[in-house]
Amino acid sequence: MHRRDRTTLGLVLAILERSERTREIFINISNICELCGIVVDATYREKMPGQCHRCQLHEYAEAKYYAQPRCVKCLVPHWAKDCEHTRESGDKPSCRNYGQYHKAYYRGCLEEPKSKLVASIKKNTSKQRTEL
Repeated sequence: MHRRDRTTLGLVLAILERSERTREIFINISNICELCGIVVDATYREKMPGQCHRCQLHEYAEAKYYAQPRCVKCLVPHWAKDCEHTRESGDKPSCRNYGQYHKAYYRGCLEEPKSKLVASIKKNTSKQRTEL
């Protein structure tokens, strides 16, 4: 890898498929050419399930989906840009997924799918607390 001024950066990018051999490489990487200070980082991507911009349901996207649009604010079948509900009108928004008074994309909704990483962390911490 190089900097913008073409000087070497001292980093190496290695893309490996998951396998037992790859795991051995990661474990024994500090023994290569007697180098010290080698840091190995696996890629990290927390992937949240998408939300459809048409019907406001989770787990899939709007691509190749031709359902009638549903407003994020009032749940009437029209696009949000055409909605008459504003902050000034004082109308409360409605959630498509749970029926509470918040917009459909609110991250605190009870029906909001959680990422697998967050769910596994919560599961592991609850197990640790019960074992103590």
